[in-house]
This record gives sequence, C-alpha cells and structure tokens, in this order.
Amino acid sequence: MPPAPTRTPLVPTPDGARPGVLAPVLAAAYHTGVDLPEEPSVRIAFAIGITIAAATTPVAASAQTAADSAALVATAKDYIQGWYAGDAARMARSLHPELVKRIHGYDSVSNRYQVDGMGASRLVLGTARGGGTRTPKERQRSDVRILDIFRGTAVVRVDADAWVDYLQLVREGDRWLILNVLWELRNS
Repeated sequence: MPPAPTRTPLVPTPDGARPGVLAPVLAAAYHTGVDLPEEPSVRIAFAIGITIAAATTPVAASAQTAADSAALVATAKDYIQGWYAGDAARMARSLHPELVKRIHGYDSVSNRYQVDGMGASRLVLGTARGGGTRTPKERQRSDVRILDIFRGTAVVRVDADAWVDYLQLVREGDRWLILNVLWELRNS
C-alpha cells in the first residue's frame, strides 16, 4: 500500500495557542486535500479570502420544489392583490387563523417607539371594507420575492405601494399560509 500523502498541518497562532477563527476554513481546506502554501502569512491570507468569498457570494432563495415556490408566490399574491381588490375571501385564504401583523414605529405624540398590530380577522375585515381599493390601479405594486425557506417555513418580501411587508409563512399540508407579517412604511 502506498504511503498516505502528507499535508501541511494547520497554522498555530503566533503564541502557539489554539488556532483562531480562521482555523475552520484552514481545516476544511486541509481535510479536502487543498494544498496550502507553506508560508503562514500566505495561509492566513488564503483563509481570509475564502471566508470573504463565501460570505459575500449571493445565494438565491428557492423552495424545495417548484410547486412550493409557486404556492408561496400565489399565497403572497392572494394577500396583496386581495387587499387591493377588496376581496376578503382571497385575503382570508392566504392567512393562518393565528396571523399577527405588526408595524414598529416612532409615535411623536408619546415620544416613544411603539408596536401596533392586528390579527387575521381585523385584516380580513379591513379588506372587506375596501381598504386597499383606495389605492389607484397604477400604484398597486405587488412585487413578490422569496427570501428564504427551510422545510415548512418561509420568508417572503412583498413590495407594495407605500410599504414593504415581510411575510413569514408556514406549510400546512399542501398549503402555505401567512403566520406573521412585519411591515414598514416607505416614508416613515
């Protein structure tokens, strides 16, 4: 049997103590067979470069399946387009019964930050009363972007007319439902 290839060991810290925060990067390179330079300063520069590249490489969020992605977008569209259309049934089918929608902002009357919220029933009622129908058609923005998904949870951003909604969704069976909404006015 031929001898195992020799690999350059990890670089200890200058004082000989445990390796620092770059040790995992160097260890991964070492254990995957990447030949590291002998010079310690070059090894550290290599580790920093790999760390920066990994941290700044954009990764597009997508669902586990195309059907999940389509269902997430459809749920978000039911929510925002239902609002604009005053379609309470469309809004309701997008919401989990335990939905909480919140906004955090500064109240100039009380001179402090406050959280204002509503549940599913209040949001459906506001939709039925035509809250979104007052937005002119040309300003009814409804851009949807999936930000993250993990198993049965997802985060979706909806860019609407004068605000942005961050939707947290859960999967129940074959349906995605909005459980939480954190929103912010564009001109707050």
